[in-house]
Amino acid sequence: MPAAASLYLWRYGKSKAELERTCGEGVFVPSLVPAQRKGETNAGRFTAYTESLPTILPECEWVCIVRRKTGFFRLKEKHDVSVISSETFREVLGTYLKPFQWENPIVQIISPEFAEKAGKVIHSIEHTLSRTEFEVIGTDSFVDIELP
Repeated sequence: MPAAASLYLWRYGKSKAELERTCGEGVFVPSLVPAQRKGETNAGRFTAYTESLPTILPECEWVCIVRRKTGFFRLKEKHDVSVISSETFREVLGTYLKPFQWENPIVQIISPEFAEKAGKVIHSIEHTLSRTEFEVIGTDSFVDIELP
């Protein structure tokens, strides 16, 4: 994992509780964990987004999206859990992601007024990766250097 990404991961983890207090109960502050695609050697950062929830978005490489499954005429109780790159996430939600007033580390927010609209956009994404393609790794399971 690049040193800058590792440092961000550490800073986010250290400030998560304070960020939760600042945001209050109305905004979800997800964890940020080191992860990698199975069979790959590079580690990245992995966070979660649940459809239609106001959410803080930390810097990361992958976003695990939790979406409601739909049946013929109603929503099902089970959820669809899949993964997209954070680049795709930011691309499709660009107008709903805003900077959040938080200095260190820098994060973005899907605020309550945009949460439903953002959820509809995420629900419509068709091409995702399976959650089973990834594994969370321990914070002591990687080195923070650039590989050639």
